[in-house]
Amino acid sequence: MCTAGKYETKPWLLYKHGAPASSHNNRYTYYVLSNIQYLKCKAMLLQTMNLHEVYHELITDYQTVNRKGAIQAPLLWRQMKRNHKKQEVCSITYKTMRRNEWNIVFRLTGEYIKTLYYLRSRDHKGPVAYNIYFQNTDAERQLYVVKYTTHFFERYNERMALGFIDTSKIIRHFFKNNFEFEQGQSNELYDGARLTNFVFEDGIATGWKDEEKKMICLKTFIANNTLTKNQQMLVDSIKNNRSYSLSINAAHLQSKF
Repeated sequence: MCTAGKYETKPWLLYKHGAPASSHNNRYTYYVLSNIQYLKCKAMLLQTMNLHEVYHELITDYQTVNRKGAIQAPLLWRQMKRNHKKQEVCSITYKTMRRNEWNIVFRLTGEYIKTLYYLRSRDHKGPVAYNIYFQNTDAERQLYVVKYTTHFFERYNERMALGFIDTSKIIRHFFKNNFEFEQGQSNELYDGARLTNFVFEDGIATGWKDEEKKMICLKTFIANNTLTKNQQMLVDSIKNNRSYSLSINAAHLQSKF
């Protein structure tokens, strides 16, 4: 078991035999940062922030968080090898100079490490979580902030039959078990938003994507063992990069974010 503690941090990362490597879908990244000085800052993620402020806060924090994960990952991998373990999942926390407490989860095997970063917070409806999603375009790599709503975690708890009462345990369980995902999205709607679906290891999440604000809000979750025939077809289409059609309930067009 990895030693828990409070550290600096980083988001989705892949190492191959202790050395940095990239994956085919570029969801795992590695950054080397050197000679960087961080000034004391009183900013932190607040419930009153708008989407632009949330994005700026998390992206500003990200490089510091990312650097620590890059440092810790190979150390934990070597520790696992010394303990003669074939695989392990463990986590650490780190409170940045902006006073945001991030969680880093490491999935370790004999051949690689996958590292996932997330931040717990609250909005006016209750507990939420955030992490960073990378999307490559022909021109550049874009960073999106992904928000997981209270309703998302309630449905995850219910549809996975976890039975947790403490939302922090639901959040921890979700990120521990869902490192991998594929993403699909609709055409751009009248207001610039897109309906988006994330196919995770445990099931499929549905929400909205705002290209301009670089924000994704995942609002609900459906477990693999409860998928309807049409939902399974949607999952297969996303995994195989095929086009698909779906209908949108008019009520879901309200309060997207």
